Amino acid sequence: MKINDKPYGAWKFAVKDNKLNYTDRTQRETADPLTFIEGGRDAWWYAMQE
Repeated sequence: MKINDKPYGAWKFAVKDNKLNYTDRTQRETADPLTFIEGGRDAWWYAMQE
């Protein structure tokens, strides 16, 4: 992603069936219940790469 033509950040994500795939802390089946992020069907949570 760029803002004003300057690099801002990068995120890794995958698309399947025209939808972003949930990953890491957003996957209810595998995430730690204490750090699980519930985003609903219209929100996605990804960490920016360093």
